[in-house]
Amino acid sequence: MPRTLQINNFLHGQITSLEGRAIPRGAAQSSKNWLTAGDHIELRLGMARLGALVTGNGRISGLHRAVKVDGTEQLWRSRKRKIEYYTTAAAAWAEVSTNILPAAANDEDVEFANYAGLAGYQLWFNSPNGIFGKIMIANPGSYADQYTAAKNFLGWIAIQFNRCLLWNRGRTGSPARADETTPYGSYIDAAAYTTVTAENIGTGDGVTKTFTDTLDFKAGGSRRTCFAISVTDSVETFTDDRDGNLTGSLGGTGTINYMTGAISVTFKTAPAGSQAITCDYQWEDSASTGIADFSYSGTRTAGQGFAFRQDSNGSPLLAMPFYDGIFYCLHQRIAWTLELTNTDTGAANLPYREKVGIPFHRAYCATAEGIYYTDDTDQKKPRFRLLGYGGRDATKVIPATISQNLNLEDYRFDRGVVREYGDYVIFCGRHKSKTFNDTMWLYHRTYKSFDVVDYIASTLEEFEGKLVAGDDIADNVYELFSGYDDDGSLIPNFWMGKTDHLDINRLKRERKMIVRGLIQPDQNLDIYGKSDDGAWVLLGSVQGDGDYVDTGTKVTIGPVTAGRNEIGGGGSGSSGSVTASPYTRELDLMQLGDFYELTLKVQATFLGYVSVSSFEHYDIRAKLARLPVKYRS
Repeated sequence: MPRTLQINNFLHGQITSLEGRAIPRGAAQSSKNWLTAGDHIELRLGMARLGALVTGNGRISGLHRAVKVDGTEQLWRSRKRKIEYYTTAAAAWAEVSTNILPAAANDEDVEFANYAGLAGYQLWFNSPNGIFGKIMIANPGSYADQYTAAKNFLGWIAIQFNRCLLWNRGRTGSPARADETTPYGSYIDAAAYTTVTAENIGTGDGVTKTFTDTLDFKAGGSRRTCFAISVTDSVETFTDDRDGNLTGSLGGTGTINYMTGAISVTFKTAPAGSQAITCDYQWEDSASTGIADFSYSGTRTAGQGFAFRQDSNGSPLLAMPFYDGIFYCLHQRIAWTLELTNTDTGAANLPYREKVGIPFHRAYCATAEGIYYTDDTDQKKPRFRLLGYGGRDATKVIPATISQNLNLEDYRFDRGVVREYGDYVIFCGRHKSKTFNDTMWLYHRTYKSFDVVDYIASTLEEFEGKLVAGDDIADNVYELFSGYDDDGSLIPNFWMGKTDHLDINRLKRERKMIVRGLIQPDQNLDIYGKSDDGAWVLLGSVQGDGDYVDTGTKVTIGPVTAGRNEIGGGGSGSSGSVTASPYTRELDLMQLGDFYELTLKVQATFLGYVSVSSFEHYDIRAKLARLPVKYRS
């Protein structure tokens, strides 16, 4: 009797730790740029460059999203010696001054951090040989170096709980020395602000409406920044919106640069002759009991800076993620825990586990369920792991391997990146033959599946709900899962399923197979079959305008640029959503002849969305209980 078999569940993603005949149906034994979506698989979206092309070799050494007081996002990057921010309206990158990073920090990884308090919305950046930079987000073109050997250090930073954390300390101070193993902490911001009242910024003459000046605070120290600006001529008063704008009570306008102190106000009516134009404001020096002050007294008191030695085995400290009240200090070959008391007068600084570590300072991501990280402490068997509650004792935080389905032995993670994005946790690495990150794995936390895409990324960030990547071989930034091409090129892709005996353990022949899915008019999908270990045979193609495509039916597949909750095309739709049409394609499999096992492969060859929702085998007929001809002696 002829038999039928239908495959319409795609929950398993790519499985490379088992041979192709041992994986479940609907899984891929190998694939590139196809995504698992539960009831279907689909070609990933493309990528689009942000800003003008930067030619030549290079890499993005830092990428970060800052947020202004009104919720507007800014995207920042570092490359070579430059710090730059992206202006969405102009679709261009603007540099802060010129080459503000010293020559010793050329191409060095830079870490950014946000801080928002009474003193304004701020962006901080630091690196072991760079500068300890502070930028007032409202004035992105200005900066101040906060480094002072008496109060702080150079290194990588994060800001949490109103204090700055620093590690991988560079060769600074007197005497100059590096410190790769110690976590440092700054003061808990003491909000030590100085108030200035009635500073004169001009005198009215009955005609002039616009007055410009530079506030005096900056002359007293280059690290200082100002905030809470108020200007008046005793008739009209200007207030500060914390975003660099001054608004007059009678309709006047003005601006303030919180970093430089440059101020300009235009009154609705010209102030009277001899009338003093005065300004009230506050200023701070962050290196004086603020988040750039790492000092502490001989007998440390609450809120001061700290340093805790973690010198076991000399393994460098690479990250300090925070999870469930504890800092997990991830070194290269060991992990420590650092737990500060509620009163900030004591700490438990203890070794946690040997052979728990990360190979690179971006090879981790702290999430609600724990800390995901790549681990190559056993370099013959790299793993993707989760440090969280689980196992037999759910009250303890333990490391658990979640990459059992992947064979990662040919990959290296010494430039690794890990990032949470919607339903996914993403990690990047490089094939051992490459010198840059050429592979990205997408771990779906619901399906527990892995897909593989070929985006190149030195760092990842989320900007305006979209995933963006810094290039690891050039000085460019790309928006990922955007459009249907890779910045003008076709998306290289294939998906190869299980090597399947179709539930008949003997020679067989199949007459027909039906493939179903969705496709857009300009796309084309080639479908290949391979009997046993033979050559691939093109079984047929699905053309987007073929008569087997129901072009009269349109199915919403989501926006052409993926947002926060999905990175494929399939979805419930949103503003700017696009559609595709269902297809049902019948293929002749008689050309394969008799076979014992069948492997299917699909490959998209043009631009546009395409998915596969089922493979339907029918009229499968058992033949003789013999080996295929090629295996007979």
